[in-house]
Amino acid sequence: MRFLRSLKLWQRMGLLLALTTIPVIGTTNRLMTARFAELDAFAAQKDGLQYLLSVRDLIQHTAEHRGMTFAFLNGDQTFRTRIDAKRDQVDADINQLSGLTSEHVPPVNTLASWSRVNRTWQDLKSTTRTPEENFDQHSEMVNDLLTLNAEVADATTLLLGNSELIFYIADIVTFKSPALAESLGILRGQVSGAIASGNLSAARQGQLMGLLAQVKTHQRQLDRSFEIVNIEGQATQAHRDQNRAISDFLAASEQAINGNTSMNASDLFDLGTEAIAKSFSLYDQLLVTLERAIDAEVDDIYRRISTGLPQLGVIGLVFVAAFWLLLQSILKPLQQAAISSRAIADGDLTRNVEVDSLGEDELAELLTSTGEMQERLYDVVTGIRTASDTVVYAANQVKDGNLALSQQSQEQAHSINDITASMQQMTEFVNDNASHAAAAVEKSEASEREANRGSDVVARAVQAMDRVSESSQKVQEIVGVIDGIAFQTNLLALNAAVEAARAGDSGRGFAVVAGEVRNLSGRSAVAAKEIKELIDETLERINAGHRHVNESGKVFEDIAHEIASLSDMVKNIAIASREQAERLHRVNDSIGTIDSMTQQNAALVEEAAASAEAMEAQAENLLQMVAFFDTGDQKQTEKPKAQALLLR
Repeated sequence: MRFLRSLKLWQRMGLLLALTTIPVIGTTNRLMTARFAELDAFAAQKDGLQYLLSVRDLIQHTAEHRGMTFAFLNGDQTFRTRIDAKRDQVDADINQLSGLTSEHVPPVNTLASWSRVNRTWQDLKSTTRTPEENFDQHSEMVNDLLTLNAEVADATTLLLGNSELIFYIADIVTFKSPALAESLGILRGQVSGAIASGNLSAARQGQLMGLLAQVKTHQRQLDRSFEIVNIEGQATQAHRDQNRAISDFLAASEQAINGNTSMNASDLFDLGTEAIAKSFSLYDQLLVTLERAIDAEVDDIYRRISTGLPQLGVIGLVFVAAFWLLLQSILKPLQQAAISSRAIADGDLTRNVEVDSLGEDELAELLTSTGEMQERLYDVVTGIRTASDTVVYAANQVKDGNLALSQQSQEQAHSINDITASMQQMTEFVNDNASHAAAAVEKSEASEREANRGSDVVARAVQAMDRVSESSQKVQEIVGVIDGIAFQTNLLALNAAVEAARAGDSGRGFAVVAGEVRNLSGRSAVAAKEIKELIDETLERINAGHRHVNESGKVFEDIAHEIASLSDMVKNIAIASREQAERLHRVNDSIGTIDSMTQQNAALVEEAAASAEAMEAQAENLLQMVAFFDTGDQKQTEKPKAQALLLR
C-alpha cells in the first residue's frame, strides 16, 4: 500500500495496464496451448486410423481363414488351396501391424491383446483340431483383435472426438462395424460348415437362426448411428451396398438353414464373403470420412489461430491507444483540480476554476464541485469572521451577566442560610412542644388509668354494700322468724298455764314450767324486737352508705370521662405537634435543597462565566485561523457591527 501511494497517477495507470495485460496474455497463452493440444490430439487420432486400418485387414483375413478352415474340416476340399493363400495373407498382416510405430500409440508388441493374438495364431498353424475347436480358436483370435482395436482407439483419443460426427464415426469403426463383420463371419463359417457336413438338425438350425438374428441386431445398431449423425458422401453409398449384400446373404443363409437351397458350401461362403467385403468397404469409407473430419477440425484450428493472432494484436494496439487517451483525459482535469486545491490549501480563495472546455464527465463534475467548494468556502469564511465577531461580543456580555448573576446567587445563598438557621430554631421549639405534649399525654393517660381504677373500686364497694344489704334483709327475716317463734311459744305457754290451772294440783308443776317458758318467750320477743330495731337502723345506714357510694361512683365516672376527654385533647395536641415537627423537617429539607441548588447554581454560573471566557478565547483563535484565508477584501472585525447583528 505504501508503494502504491508513492506512485504518480500515470504510474499507477501503467501498473494497472500491465496487471490487465498479464491476465490477457496468460489467457491467450492458455488458449494457444489448448489449440496446440487439440492439434496434437488430432495428430494422434490420424495415427490411430493407420492402426485401425491394419487391424481391420487382419480381422477380415482372419475371419475368412476361419470360415474356409471350418468348411474344409467339415469335408469341402475345394478350400484347400484358398486356405494356404489366406494363411500367408494373415502372416503378412501381422508383420505389417507389428512394424507400425507412432509417438501417440504404444508399440503393439507391448499390448497384452496383441500377445494373445500371436500366440493363438501360432497355435492355429501348428495344431490340428476338430472343426468346432478350430472355429472357436479363430473366434477367440478375432475377439482379441477387436480388443486391440478398442485399445488403439482409446490410446489415440478417437472416442473423445471434438465433434459429434467424429465421435459417432469413431464408435462405428471401433465397435459397431467390426462387431457386424464378426457376426457375419461367424454366420458364414457356421452355415458353410453345416452345408459341407450335411448336419442340419433341428438343434443346429436353432443355433444358426440365433446367429442370423445376432447379425440383424448388429446391422440395426449400425444403421441407427448412421441416422443420428446423417453421414453423407461415398460412405452413404457404401452403407447401402453393405445392406443389400447382407440382405442377400441373410436370405440365402435362411434358405440354407431351412434346407430350401441348392447352393453348395463354397457358393454360400463366397456370398457371405461378399457381404463382409461390403461391410469392410463401408469401414474403409468411414475411415476416409473420419480422416476428412479430423482434417477439417485441424484446418479450423489453424484458421482460428491465423485470424485470432492478428486480431489480438490489433486489439492490443487499440487498447494501448485508448488507454493512453484515457490517461490524458484523466490527468489534465486532475492537474487542474490539484492546482485549484493547492490554491485553496494555501488560503487563496480568489482563484477561479475553469471548467468550460472539459466536457460533462465525472472529472468535469469534480472541477465544478471544486469551484463550488471554493465559493462555499469563501461564504463560510466570511460568515465565520462575522459570526466570530458576534460570538466575541456575546461572550463578553454573557461573562458580565454571569458575574452579576454569581454575586446575586451568593447573596441569595447567604439569605437562605439565615432562613435555614431560623427554621432550625423553630423546629427545635416545635420538637420541645411535641415532647411536652407527649409527656402530658402520658400523664393524662396515667390519670385516666387511676380514675378508671377508682371507679372500679367504687363499683366493687357498691357491690359489697348490695351484698351487706341483702344479708341484713336475710337477718331481718330470721329475726321475724324468731319473733314469730317467741309469739307462738308464749301462746303455747299460756295454753299450758290454762291447762295446768284446770288440772289443779296435778298440773301445778307443769304450770311453773309453762310460766318460765312464757317468761323466756317474752324476753325472746323483747330481744327480737331490739335486734329488729338495730337491724332496721343498720339497714338505714347501709342504704345511706349505698347511696353515697353510688354518688361517688358517678363522680368517679365523670372524673374518668373528663380525664379521657382531656387525654384526647392532649393526644391531638401531641399529634399536631408531631405533624408540625415533620412539616418543619420537610421545610428544612426543602430549604436545604434550595440552598444546595443555589450553591450549585452559583457554581454553574461561575462555570458559565469561565466557559464564556473560554468561548471568547476560542472565538479569538477562530478569527486568527480564518485570517489565513484571502477573500479579496480587507475588512476588519468591528464590534459595532457585531453588536448590531446581536441586537437583531
